[in-house]
Amino acid sequence: MTPSEQRYLMTASTLGGSFDRPPAAGSKDLDTAMISQSSPRSLHVHGADRFLRHACTPIPPLGPGTCRICHGSASTRSGACTSCLQSCAQVPHPCRLIVPISLTEPSGRLHRVLIEYKRSHRGPDRERFSHYLLTLLDHFLEGHHHCISRAAGGSWDLACVVPSTSPELHGVDTLHPLEALAGRAEHIGRLEPGLLERNPQVPLAHNHGSPRAYRVANPTLAGKRVLLLDDTFTTGARIQSAASTLSVAGAQVLACLVIGRVINPFFDASTRRFWTYASARPFSFSACSICHSPSDSREA
Repeated sequence: MTPSEQRYLMTASTLGGSFDRPPAAGSKDLDTAMISQSSPRSLHVHGADRFLRHACTPIPPLGPGTCRICHGSASTRSGACTSCLQSCAQVPHPCRLIVPISLTEPSGRLHRVLIEYKRSHRGPDRERFSHYLLTLLDHFLEGHHHCISRAAGGSWDLACVVPSTSPELHGVDTLHPLEALAGRAEHIGRLEPGLLERNPQVPLAHNHGSPRAYRVANPTLAGKRVLLLDDTFTTGARIQSAASTLSVAGAQVLACLVIGRVINPFFDASTRRFWTYASARPFSFSACSICHSPSDSREA
């Protein structure tokens, strides 16, 4: 067993240590939902579906005003947002199939979940928020694995997570919290923990990426088809840097799956119109940024 696999088992065990607590009797508060375990890999959070339908914002269909890469707000003639044009130009092998599950504004409920699930000093909240994200990720992949595979020209051999730029949030000796929860998802396939490592010698700014910002821990990647995972997408610098690192190592990055595409509705007038249009529609697990139609689980 490799050190990364040992860290994975330790982290997953710690995260799952109190999953068998029953829900509070008569509780109607979605933010105080408790967690139960229905099977070793299939987890259910009481009230998670309702919470997520209120917390998530659907991805608008591609068209005027929507970025053809990240599905955020785009006001350029190219059909891509300024951030994607910049981040893709900074690396030799960018990934142009970005699949966000939901939009989120910085003050939104989903954004809070995406922040707090990584904060180890808020144990009960972190545990609950981790399961919200696990539910969201698993539901999405169950219904739309085939959408990603069809758009990418095939399914992936393995999945990996973009390393955190703030390892102090979860400790340098444990896995990224997204690796811990993604490893419990039934529909992710083979997750390779610790595949990418942050290269501290290369700066990685909020809007400036580099193909050398990460290092590949496993040298036998040649020909492997990879699904890259991240929790948030703001400018794309981190995920495009990671995708390029994998490509340089010989892997084929089929797609980048992100949980929350961060949108600041007050950035400019076009972004405000984009957010108003997107947030006026109800979120549904049956639609994604690729199909925009009810999923057919028989194809998954």
